[in-house]
Amino acid sequence: MNTKQLLESYAQGERNFPGAILIGATLKRADLSRVNLSRANLINADLAGVNLQKAHLTNINLINANLSNADAKGADLTAAYLTGAKLIGANLTNALLMKAYLNNANLIHAKLVDANLKWANLTKAKLISANLSSVNLKYANLTGVNLIGADLRGADLSNADLTSVNFSGTIVDDTTVMSQKWRLVWDIVTKGAKGRNLSYANLSGANLIGANFIEADLTGVNFTGANLSGVYLNQAQVHNTLFVGVIGLSKSAKFDLKQRGAIVKE
Repeated sequence: MNTKQLLESYAQGERNFPGAILIGATLKRADLSRVNLSRANLINADLAGVNLQKAHLTNINLINANLSNADAKGADLTAAYLTGAKLIGANLTNALLMKAYLNNANLIHAKLVDANLKWANLTKAKLISANLSSVNLKYANLTGVNLIGADLRGADLSNADLTSVNFSGTIVDDTTVMSQKWRLVWDIVTKGAKGRNLSYANLSGANLIGANFIEADLTGVNFTGANLSGVYLNQAQVHNTLFVGVIGLSKSAKFDLKQRGAIVKE
């Protein structure tokens, strides 16, 4: 099946095209609401501005596809392959994305209000300024995700992997469900930690770029695997503080920390 055949059949009322092969297809701004493209192959397809409202897209292959400004409100993308896909400004409100592969996807300014991304893989995805309010991210893998300016109010991040997440400017409130560890990381990144008592806190794997720890009590803090590029540690108490496998500290900074009682290892 080619693009022309699909659009003609759709115009005649056909909605079921499971398993269709449409690699590299151009469907920009097409109306495909309620279409069934489950298991279809649309690698590298151009779907910019397409209407996929309430479409059935389970197990669809959209690797490296362009879905910028697409309207997929209420669509079922369970277990969809969206690795490297461009979803800039896409509307995924109420969409089902359980177990979807969104690693390295570009979701800048995307709208994911009330979307279900339970168990989804979002490794290194870009969610800058995305609207994630009330989203379900339980057990999702968000390792290395960029959440700069994203809205997480009411989001559920229970048991989500937030290793190396960039929380700079991320909006979180009392209705956001996340572990005490990652809420603390968010608090440090967004509000700073100057003079705070953080003794024995677990900050392993945290992205703490540029954080202010001046005069903070960091006794026994676990910074294992954390990104400490540009952090301020002047006059901080670092006795028995773990700097193991950290990123962003110079040799001179590590030597200074050792002299002050920290445990520093590559």
